[in-house]
Amino acid sequence: MNPSWLAGVDGFRRGWFAVLVNHAQGRVIETRHQICSSFKEVLNLTPAPKVIAIDIPIGLLDKPKVGGRECDREARRLLKRPRASSVFSPPIRKDFRFPISKEDFIRQEEPPRRG
Repeated sequence: MNPSWLAGVDGFRRGWFAVLVNHAQGRVIETRHQICSSFKEVLNLTPAPKVIAIDIPIGLLDKPKVGGRECDREARRLLKRPRASSVFSPPIRKDFRFPISKEDFIRQEEPPRRG
C-alpha cells in the first residue's frame, strides 16, 4: 500500500482553496484543507501532492453575452436563489493568454478574477 496525496484547488477572492486527500488503493486515509494566498503556495503544499487538479472553466465565449455561457445560465436556473449567485461566468476567450505556463502561475501575485 503506497499512499499518495492529491490536491484539488479553486480560486476565490483571497487566493486558492485547496483540498488535499491522502489515499491508497482507492481508500481515503486522510483529508485536509488549506487556503493559499498565491499559486506558488499551492505548488509548495506540504505534503507535496502528486497531482494538483485546478478548477478552470471549459468552453469560453468569443464575445460577452448577458448571463454568460448557456451552462452558466442553466446552472443558475436550476439552483435558484440564493445559490444561483454562486455561479460565476468566466472571462471571454480574448482575456486569456494561452498557453498558460507553470511560470505564469508562479509569478501570479493576485488570485484569479472571477465575475
